[in-house]
Formats: sequence, C-alpha cells, structure tokens
Amino acid sequence: MKKLLFFAAFALTATLFTACSNSDNTAGCSDTPATPANSGEVVLMYYAVGGANLDYTTEIQLGKIGLNLSKYPNVRTFVQLKYSAKKHASYPEVYEPSGEYGSVYRFEINKQSSNPDFNGDVNKAKAFAGEGFKKFAGADFNMYEPQNLTDFINWCIKEAPGAKAYVLAFGDHGGSYDMEGDYNKALTRGVMYDDNIKGSPCMSLAEITTAISNVPQRINMIFFDLCIMNNLEVLGELQGHTDYVFASGHSVIESPLPDLCVALSKVPTAATVNEGIETYMGEYVHYITKYMIPSFKEDPSDLRIDRSMDYTLTDMSKLPALFTTIKSVADYLKQYVGNLSEAELKDKTEAFDFAAGGTYQYVNNACYYDVVSYLEQLEKYVFPGDTKFSALVDDVVAAVKECHVAHDEFSYDEEGNDKKYGLSYSIILGFNSNRLDFSFLKEKGTKVPAEPMGVVMVGVRGGKGEVENPYFNKYLLENGDVYFTAWTEGKEDNIVFVNNYHATHSHSYLNWDYTYRTTRFDKATGWSGWMKINPGVPYDNPPRDDDGNIVFEDPNLNDIFGDDLNIWE
Repeated sequence: MKKLLFFAAFALTATLFTACSNSDNTAGCSDTPATPANSGEVVLMYYAVGGANLDYTTEIQLGKIGLNLSKYPNVRTFVQLKYSAKKHASYPEVYEPSGEYGSVYRFEINKQSSNPDFNGDVNKAKAFAGEGFKKFAGADFNMYEPQNLTDFINWCIKEAPGAKAYVLAFGDHGGSYDMEGDYNKALTRGVMYDDNIKGSPCMSLAEITTAISNVPQRINMIFFDLCIMNNLEVLGELQGHTDYVFASGHSVIESPLPDLCVALSKVPTAATVNEGIETYMGEYVHYITKYMIPSFKEDPSDLRIDRSMDYTLTDMSKLPALFTTIKSVADYLKQYVGNLSEAELKDKTEAFDFAAGGTYQYVNNACYYDVVSYLEQLEKYVFPGDTKFSALVDDVVAAVKECHVAHDEFSYDEEGNDKKYGLSYSIILGFNSNRLDFSFLKEKGTKVPAEPMGVVMVGVRGGKGEVENPYFNKYLLENGDVYFTAWTEGKEDNIVFVNNYHATHSHSYLNWDYTYRTTRFDKATGWSGWMKINPGVPYDNPPRDDDGNIVFEDPNLNDIFGDDLNIWE
C-alpha cells in the first residue's frame, strides 16, 4: 500500500516569538547575550533527507540561518542533507538546489558555506556555495543507516567539543510507530525516507537509539521536524537517550529554524541546560503555534490534517511515571473484560465501539489516537460512575501534564472555526480480531487466515461506509497477511470487500513478539495485552462534538490512496 506523505510547503517569513521585543529583527531577538563568535555553547545537529518534496523548504530555512548568524553567535549549526533524487513537481520552475540532486552534503552553516548572494529567496540565488559546501557522498549513501547517523554526530562533536548543549534534529517525513512498510524491521517507519533508493527505506526508532548509544556525548534534546512523531511508542524508545523531545502529533510544515536558533542561543543564559531548554524552548513551542495559526486557519484544503497542529516539548524524565499510570489502566481494562461472560461482553461491545469511535484521531487515515481522549471516552460510555476507573484516568491526565513542559494545539473546521481539544499523546488502540468473521471467504475458495488471529496494527480509514463512497479498515495479522474491510452504515461489513496479500519480503512474520512487544512502551505498560482483547473498533472518526455533530469531515477514498492505486484488484 502506498504511504500517504503529509507535507505543506510554505515560504516562511521570519518573525519574532513571544520572548522578542525588537520588531525590526527579521529572525531573532536583540537581547541575545554577546558572546564570542562561534563559541559553540549550543550545537544544533540537523540530519535531513529531501524526501522527494522537501528540498525547497529545507533550503529556505537552513539558508535563513546563514543570513542571521550574528543574531545567535553562540549557536553552531551543522547539517548533513541528502537531496531528493530529482526535482519535485511542486517546486517553482526557477528553483535549483544548492547541491546536486541525489547527493549528500555535510557542512556547518557559516560564512564559508553560505552564498553571499542569497537573500532568503532560493528562487533567485542558491542558499549555499563556496569551499564550505562540498559534496560528501552520492545517491547510494544510506542516510537511514544507524552508523551514518553516529558518524555525523561524532563529526559535530569533534568540530564543536565541550559545548554546553547538543541538540539533534531530524528533517524529513515522519511516520511515528507503525508496522506498515519495511517488514524486515522490528520497529518500522520512523524517519529518513529516501526516494533515491527503491522502496524508500527509512530509519526505525530502534536504529535511532542504536546510533545515539554509540556517541560519547549526551544528547540534550531531540527535535523531530517531522510529521506525527509525538507518539507514546516513539517516546518510549527514546527514554534514557535524551532529556527532552520536541515533536508534533499532527503533520507539520517546515519549522522556522532561524527562530529555533534564537531560542537555543538563550539556553546558556539559564542556571542549567535543562532550565534553559524548558524556558526558551518552551517559548519557542508557543511561538511556533501562534506563527502557524493564520496559515492553517485560511487553508482551503478539505482535509483535517491540513488544519490541525500541536507541538509538545516533553520532559523525558517524567515519562516512566506516565507509563506506570497507563499500566494501571491497561491492567484494569484487561481484568474487567476478562471477567465478563460472553453474553456480557457482547452487550458491552457497542459501548466500547462508541468510545473508540469518538476518540480523537490525529490523522484521518492512520491509527494514531489521543490516549487521554480515549480514556475519557471509556470513562463516559463504558465506565460511567466507576470511581476507581475515573481515578485511574485522573492519574494519567496528571502524569501527561507533568510530561508536558510546553504544549500548544489548534484545529479548524472548513469555515475556520476553532475546535480545540486537550490533546496529550497519540497511541495505538488495537482491537479484538476475533470479532471478524471471514467464513464467507471459504465459500469463495479464498485464503482464510488461521485462528486465532492476532492483530498487530489497525489502519483505520473512518467514515460512514456508504456504498458509493466506502471507507476501509486495514488489519495486519500475526501471520503477515493484510486485510482490508469495508464499512456500511457505521458497521464493518466484510462481505462488501476483503482483500489480502502476504508480506513475502519479510524475514519473519509480523507477530507480537517481533514487533509491538519489543517496544519499551509495551514492556512498561503491557498495552499489547489490551490491544488484543479490546472490543472497541475505532470507526467514524474524528469525534463528534457535544451536539453529536462530526467535528471534521472524513477524507475521500482517493485522498487517502491516490488515483494511481487501485485497491479493488
């Protein structure tokens, strides 16, 4: 299945964020402490892949850092960038990259690498040129290999040793934790999608942690300048490897990197690095949200993903306490369902369905749901009046707030009306596959999955399931098969359409022991145990408001799959 890549290319105009006061400063604050040039008190390491359609906006933002070096002299920015295989159709006709398509460049943003003719418009002059900007490798260089990331970080440390803070940023498309894609990896998706190489392979979360483990320097913060990475399964993998994670659960536009440098330049002024990150990166989180609201509000697109945004700075030291509260909830849910008789479970299934269906879904066509929204839905529709469950949910909410150093979010409907949610972190819900009945397939002589079926991941399409405009759920089973099922009038109707194929290119079948159970999150919470027995099937997302109206419209099938993919075959 073709991966839907989320992006929006905007020519960003640098402005001031809330900590700034000098309105004529195009990219930073005038109160940045005066320090020797290139002292390297903070090192920003930007590791990026063009991802087929990001060269243009990436160059704009990196180039603007070079334009304003005097505004943050104590921040040194190092880049390893691999350009896309070819020019993307969305680029302006006159745009040409600073480097060769399909090639890798490793450089520090300084006077030696910046183009003196660049004024912020990459349509008129390339952002980088000169002796400091040289080709590092060709198209066969794998940016997604952990050792190559390790080498880049070590190079940055060697060039700028003894800095007070080191920040690692990833620039590309993000896929969060998701089983879809490279079945040969225990933890798939992630970052560094490379269109130069067949299959657009990526770097998994496990590979990121492997790379970070092999460097001698503590990474103080990881910044995902990527889509939908604010996921509990993602954060769990990074626990112990960094102090803070800055990410969004929604799709993102290219972040204003010059203003990121402004925030980082102020970090050393605090008593400790952690205090500086919490104070000034916190301000950046709030700034970046306010900066993007006008563009998102006016976006005429009919997809919710183009009108929603949330940014979160997470204190990773508070993550274990959050996982403990989620484990308590998971244990309670498993015990509750396990004690129900078959008749009682059948009677409760509709309530679980309604709760799961009303949970906030970060992205229309992917299985990322808000964990607090989900628990609040369960509290309302499955456990009304259950004081013990309510107390467990309150514990999760309190733990989430402790993790949130800074958190801003907004969502708009098609008319630009603000629809706010108290978003927290996305999570995979799962469901009980035994509810699916494939017996009709036997009559057709079609391959039928073996029982019991263990579902690894649910890719929810949402929608009302009208015959003329169907929506689909996707189930990746433990034996590696993938099934699509259609919905009719809010209920799953397997007879309408079922398609299956086998992950023949996998070295091992997709099963719980090789995939989800390997995550630190699941080891800490036992969430997979709930995913396998959860009687609630997430459908008809996104949620309804207090009046029962759907807050955002569901996407058309072609918006999800693209016109070039015929799923009916």
